[in-house]
Amino acid sequence: MRLVVVTGMHRSGTSLVTRVLNLLGVELGPESAMMAATADNPRGYWEAEVLTDLNNDIIEYLGGRWHRLPAFPDGWEDAPELEPFRRRARAAVDELFGDADIGGFKDPRTSLLLPFWRTVRDVDHSVLVVRDPDEVIGSVVTRDGFDAEKAASLWTDHTVAGYVHDPERLVVVYEELLAEPVAGARAIADALGLPAPDQAVLDEIASFADPTLRRQRDHRAEDGPEVRAARDVHRLLVSGREDGQDIGGLLGLLWRQRNQGRLREVELRQQGDELRIHQRDLRTALRERDQVREQLAQRSRDLNKRTNELAQAKRQAERWQDEYDRLANRRVVKLALSAVEPLRPVVRKARELTGGDPTGGRGGGPLSTVASKLTEKKAEPHVPATAAEAEALQAKLEETAPGSERTNGPLVSVLVLNRDGADHLRRMLPGLARTTYRDLELVVVDNGSSDESVELIRGFDIGAPVTIIENEENATFSHGNNQAFAAAKGEYVLLLNNDIEPAVPGWLGHMVDTLEERDAAAVGARLIYPRRPGLDNAGDTVHPDLSLQHRGVHFDGGVDGVPR
Repeated sequence: MRLVVVTGMHRSGTSLVTRVLNLLGVELGPESAMMAATADNPRGYWEAEVLTDLNNDIIEYLGGRWHRLPAFPDGWEDAPELEPFRRRARAAVDELFGDADIGGFKDPRTSLLLPFWRTVRDVDHSVLVVRDPDEVIGSVVTRDGFDAEKAASLWTDHTVAGYVHDPERLVVVYEELLAEPVAGARAIADALGLPAPDQAVLDEIASFADPTLRRQRDHRAEDGPEVRAARDVHRLLVSGREDGQDIGGLLGLLWRQRNQGRLREVELRQQGDELRIHQRDLRTALRERDQVREQLAQRSRDLNKRTNELAQAKRQAERWQDEYDRLANRRVVKLALSAVEPLRPVVRKARELTGGDPTGGRGGGPLSTVASKLTEKKAEPHVPATAAEAEALQAKLEETAPGSERTNGPLVSVLVLNRDGADHLRRMLPGLARTTYRDLELVVVDNGSSDESVELIRGFDIGAPVTIIENEENATFSHGNNQAFAAAKGEYVLLLNNDIEPAVPGWLGHMVDTLEERDAAAVGARLIYPRRPGLDNAGDTVHPDLSLQHRGVHFDGGVDGVPR
């Protein structure tokens, strides 16, 4: 199939020429594919919409519009990025023309894109339509609202591009074809090697070429650089066609110069875009700088405020310390006076016996003897309970807190925090060894003990795994317990003070039973301190039984004399 394309500026008569070609036997595609007629072109555009849309997409991809041309760098038409457009073009041509011997299409944008179409398939002929630029400028200004200079620039670019992109182009002057449609049709058919038209075709061509459609015949554009350039190009085309002059070189130079101008415009736009990006980034950086400055200023204000508050708090603390010292001194004086008061009669008696010197002149005497007796009584150590008393107390304890018979179950990690507690450990470790619940482990955190605590733990077999964590110094209570928690492997964790002595073997099984039977989150053991006979509890009556205490507070009541 041979392919003919029609080029030229918008509003230049390309629709008339395309219809003439169609009547001369060039296939344009099905009527349904043609762009619908409008008030601007009441006799139809004779333009396949699919190809017009494709040309529009290519120009937009290259960065332009039909009225704002993109730049065309050397070799642009062969760019691999245009391959999707080539596939669309081939498919559209095959669908439009089918098995036709000769097909054709027109779109003013093809003037600019003819190099691309030559990468799609062979273009056998191009027909460049030329119309007086003043008339075209008038039509474009009326239709699109552009100014005369822009319309003239578009005329020059489209017309020159259509000329230089095909050295074998056929130039058709719109005014001549409209004035002599029959002669013009015969000349076109002869130039393109089309069959000579019969009279019926010529009559239809003459009927279609309506001179009344030349509505801008008398329009004269306002003079300007682009308008003058368009008029000069028009004169070259018309005179060159008439005189046989080769103006291709001159118009090719003009096209390259104008395209270079567009390339420079693109470069300047890119530089402008980069400048605007830099300006935006600079504004952002300045805003961020101001924000950082404000944040620093706010932090400085906050720091000053905190400093002032700290100074005020320090002064308040000093005032509180002074007041505390004052009150403490008053209390010390009162305590001293209250301690001396009971001795006044003794002092008076001593003076009577010693003739006024309570020390007998040697720093001793009756007062010293009395004071010594009082000191000896206060310092007298408590006498431990007898074996019978201890056995009675143990029986009483087991009666009131029997514990559990359970021997195994979930692993319980017993966590103990210790510092210099060897005396306590000597009571606690045997109690753990007697414990009937055996699924347990012992984790001891020793906070820098200086006694034999660590050696005692290592040397005592409680019948269960033992882990010792030795700290070089006395860590905090919470830190030590956290260390023990980290080392624990049990499902349950028991926090046990080192001064606790498990009193009954079933104590731990009872706690596990309570957790599981009551679905409890935590349980606490009853803390019971034995009151041994002969121990004076700050004036209370001495009881040879057990008492429930919490931080030294005695909770009265209970069952069978055992408080709860």
